[in-house]
Amino acid sequence: MLDSPSQISPPPLRPHARGGPRSAVAPPRRVDRRVQEFRARVLEAAASLFAEQGVEATKIDEICELADVAKRTLCNHFPTKADIVQALSREAVLRLVSWIDDARDSGRSNRERLRLLFDRLRADMVEVSPFHRESVGAFFHVAHGTLAAADGEQRLSVAMRSLLEAGGPHDLPVNASLDTFTELVLGAIYSTTLEWIHRDDYDREDRTAEIGGYLVSLLPESPSAAHGGGPSFTSDTATSDAAHSDAATPDAERSSIAPEPGES
Repeated sequence: MLDSPSQISPPPLRPHARGGPRSAVAPPRRVDRRVQEFRARVLEAAASLFAEQGVEATKIDEICELADVAKRTLCNHFPTKADIVQALSREAVLRLVSWIDDARDSGRSNRERLRLLFDRLRADMVEVSPFHRESVGAFFHVAHGTLAAADGEQRLSVAMRSLLEAGGPHDLPVNASLDTFTELVLGAIYSTTLEWIHRDDYDREDRTAEIGGYLVSLLPESPSAAHGGGPSFTSDTATSDAAHSDAATPDAERSSIAPEPGES
């Protein structure tokens, strides 16, 4: 299983704050470094073979030969081919999280951040083989319903929420909460990937460009001008209290602070 003691845990997520320092990680011990290097070599070889000839057609012996490792040693870390596929699935999630984080840190507004992210997603789709599509489908199938999949979904949700938080509450679509738009963007990424896996005629690059463009168009071009106010999130309770306070103010009191006719 992926979470066995012999395997290396994924790196921690970066802090949510835009441009914040990355988490300090203690340097790996020599034994840990050798394990990491071994795993990386195996996974790189497996990913290459899966992309060239498909997951089903690839044999463990071929992975061992390309990675130049002993089969017995490989099986100590990855007892089955499904374990290799699951590990690659986790790496794919971490790679997507890093793209989201990079877009968050590089963009100056949520429009720019989403545009950067979807441009990166499109760039990754160029010149992919049919077998690569099969590999991605295998990642989904093997990881579905596992603790690793749940962890990956949570990591993606946290990363996307962090990206959208970077712009503040006024850098979101009108009448859309942070949670709603986070789910909408992630849902678009999931759906285009699944459609591509299951449909031979699905042009994922074009669809990703069109859907990404639509999501970007929902965001305000000038957040402050569109919504008014400062770049800090206000709770629903505070907004409700303010509205209640205004509603409770007598008409006479409100009229007393209005400017007199002719005043500027």
